[in-house]
Order: sequence, then C-alpha cells, then structure tokens
Amino acid sequence: MRVAQVYNQQRSIGGGEERVVLQTTEWLKERGIETDLLIRSSRELEASIGKKLTAAFTGIYNPEAYRYMRKYIERVRPHVVHAHNLFPQWSPSVLAACRDAGVPSLFTVHCQILTCPTWYHLHNGMVCEKCLHSGEHWCIIQNCRDNYAESIVYALRGFLVRKFRLFHDAVALLITPTDFMRQKLIDAGFPAERIRTVWNAVEIPAEPAQPASGEYVAFAGRLSAEKGVRILLDAARRMPSILFRIAGTGGEEEFLRSQAGSNVEFVGFLSQDELRRFYRGARLLALPSVSYETFSLAAAEGLAMGLPVVATAIGGVPELVLDGERGMLVEPGNAAMLADAIQQLWEDRWRCAELGANGRTWASEHLTKERYVDALLNLYDEAGSQRSDRTAEGTPV
Repeated sequence: MRVAQVYNQQRSIGGGEERVVLQTTEWLKERGIETDLLIRSSRELEASIGKKLTAAFTGIYNPEAYRYMRKYIERVRPHVVHAHNLFPQWSPSVLAACRDAGVPSLFTVHCQILTCPTWYHLHNGMVCEKCLHSGEHWCIIQNCRDNYAESIVYALRGFLVRKFRLFHDAVALLITPTDFMRQKLIDAGFPAERIRTVWNAVEIPAEPAQPASGEYVAFAGRLSAEKGVRILLDAARRMPSILFRIAGTGGEEEFLRSQAGSNVEFVGFLSQDELRRFYRGARLLALPSVSYETFSLAAAEGLAMGLPVVATAIGGVPELVLDGERGMLVEPGNAAMLADAIQQLWEDRWRCAELGANGRTWASEHLTKERYVDALLNLYDEAGSQRSDRTAEGTPV
C-alpha cells in the first residue's frame, strides 16, 4: 500500500495538528507503509493584506494545486490520499483531483474548519455557533476576524465550500478525533454514514510523572485567546503561593506576560523531550480552553505522562478527561471554579497521584500509536472498497 498525506502547515509552530500529521507519517512508515508527505506552508506567505486575501480566495479552489495533485497521482498511483488541513495553500481542489483520478481520499477534521469560517466557534471570548446554524454572514456582521476585509473573505470561503459541497461530495470518508466533532459535522449536514471517529495517539513515556511530588501547575499550548490563558492567570492570582509554569508561544504572549503575577513563569516553546521533562516536574496540568477543543493533544499527553488534568468541559475534552477519575472538569471562562479545582488537587497529593495513574492506564489502553495506525489502515481499506463498489455500480468516483 502507498499512501499520501497532504497537509497545509499553519503559521503557528509546533501545534497539535501539525504534530499529528508528522507522527501519522512516521508511524505509517514504521509499519512498513510507503507514505509520502506532501506539505505546503502558510509560513511562506507574505504578511501583506493583499497576499493574505489572495491566498484566502485560492484556498477556495486552487487550479494549480489540482494540476499538481493529478500529476502526482499519475506518477505515483497512491492507493489512498489522506488529507488534513488544506487551507489556504492546497484547497479542496486536491480532493477533486483525487476523485477525478479515481483515487479515494480521506480528510481528518482537526479543528472546526468545516463548521466555522474562522475555525474556532469563538466570538468575544464566548462559544458561538451562529454561522453553523444561521449562515456565514454572521462572520461579517460580528467582524470575527477583527478586520472586515478578512471577515468577508473568510465568510465567503465558508459559504462557497458549503454551497458547492467541496468536501461533502469528493471525500470517501471524514475522520474526526472525537465523537463531539463527529456530531458537529452531522449538525452541519455531512452524512453520518461517512464519518468515522479515531482518537489521536500519543507516545506513552516509559518514565511517568510523579504528581505527588510535583512543584508547580503546568500549562502547555498556544498562547492565543481560545486557549483561555487569561482565565488561568486570573486563577493564579487567587493562589499566590502556588507556582504556575506556562509552556508555549503565540500572539497573546506579550500581553499575557504583562498581566502575569509573580507566581507565574513563562518557559517558551519546548521540544518534545523538553516538554516531557516539564510535565515530570508538575503536580497537575491545567487546560482552561474557552473554545471547542476538537481533541486536545495536550490533555492526551498529560494523561499519558500520568498527570491529573484540570480542564474545561468543552468540545471533545470530556471524552478524554473523565471528571473525578482522570482529572477534574470546570466551566469554561470560570476562573473561580478553575482555581477551586486546582486548589483541591494541589492540597491532596495522593489524589493527584491516583487520578494521574488512572489517566495513564486509560491512555495506555486507548491512545497508543498501534491502535491508531490499525484504525487508519482499516479506514484506508474501507475507502478503497467504497471506490471499488462505486466503480462496479458505474457511479463516477
């Protein structure tokens, strides 16, 4: 079997989506599957508004990407194409090229890319589903990009992708990392029978954390509004005797540093090895996202390390962090509730150890790369079978 992984690398460095794509490619190769990684990067785009707007429009349908994909398929003849984020450098034209060439494609929905024009379902710090239920014009009305030109382009792109069914009709199967995201796609009109849930996988470290002896509350993630770090800083101010250490970079970093108290340290971007060492020194992991988390790779990694996770009950997070068994769940945006949960665990070291052990056991059973690759290979076979069935019936593929 030969598989192509197609991905548009985003501007932010080292995000969960990118790591899943790179790990998927690596793990398939380890299994002996010939795997090509076709990658384009948004980091190559110039920062001018004009270039951004051009990229946004070609992100709807890119003829050059279509031709590139057709030539690749003719030359290599992959059995399946597994696409990830395609905006803006690839576009859904990649999926059309696969369909027209008779090669089945699968698309993993890593974020709310098919249900919200700006991908986050977030407006003024609150969850928003207006575009999902009432139309993409709400992206313009609310100026969700804080720039009317960009808001118009994003709304138009979302509308055209939905109107012309650029994902509905070209993809053999859609893959979602959680049942939460699967239901959101169904709400958006995607056929339930073509959506499969496959939890992402993480490495299970041989040496777990020891939360009973941990010396700080850890956070790891992008420093942007949707991750709720402002809420975490508010909670930290209520517990001045507890050290909070924040790993990651992002657009809000300068502001967050200016707002942080003396009990908050920023440690910057960490490599995977550095991140594991960071987790090993923590008593618990706090993840206060205020927008839908499709999966939360940070939560999965914390569980695999044996850390209890205090997280917001939002998106797909409750499928990973079972309240009272593998951590604690709190309301999004509620700093007082977040602080109370952190304080409870901080003062009970052995409860931290118990929840952490439960999480590691669960992750070792459900989030392994072996299970993940097995699931993908089954879906690749299923997608290929669907193509064969359609061909036998005389249906265009």
